[in-house]
Amino acid sequence: MGITLNIWIFSGIIGVAYIMGYLMSRTMGRLLVADNGKIKETAEYGVDVQDLDREAPAKEPEEVQQELIQRRYRSRQHREQQAKPAGHPIASPVAGQVEVLSGHGRRGVLLSSEGDQVYAPASGKIIRLYPRGNEFLLKTDYGVVLRVQAGERDAEMTEDYFRPRIVQNEFVGKGKLLLEYDREALARDGYDTHVSMTVEEETDSYNLSVTGSMWVKSGQDCLWVL
Repeated sequence: MGITLNIWIFSGIIGVAYIMGYLMSRTMGRLLVADNGKIKETAEYGVDVQDLDREAPAKEPEEVQQELIQRRYRSRQHREQQAKPAGHPIASPVAGQVEVLSGHGRRGVLLSSEGDQVYAPASGKIIRLYPRGNEFLLKTDYGVVLRVQAGERDAEMTEDYFRPRIVQNEFVGKGKLLLEYDREALARDGYDTHVSMTVEEETDSYNLSVTGSMWVKSGQDCLWVL
């Protein structure tokens, strides 16, 4: 009788311990399961606890560098946008160093070109193409007349240096190739190789604003007509 009672008491203790352990495991909501031969901890309903607690993977140095470059570029764009004056923007017809051109009834910019092509600084109409081929009058869509000139006005300079890519009365878009010229031959023969862009002011008087950059690329705004 005593042995039977002890067995019942012992079985009861084991049963209570099992029930308590089961309840505790349900309360914590965490089980250990095998995954491809490895033991890992999971939450109830199969959600990976390690996935919940795991931090985002570290980014590669190249990704971090790319994000920094994009952030700087957006910041620079914002600063340039804020710095742009009001008025009609006019792009540089060439890439090169910029100087303010003023005097002798001419106002605009003088560019030390680094290439042999001249592009349209704005959309408009070629209202005059000079015989030598190195000088144009471009009437922009907003009415401002620009004079674009490669080299100089020298009576001895021939048209052999210049190859115009447009004709008079042609409508052109901003960035259209206007002229190709032999910059090296001009320099070798002692001629000026600068490209000038000035505003014709015979009938109207404008306020001009020139970029503060020492160097511009082709198509970059460098002059504003107010």
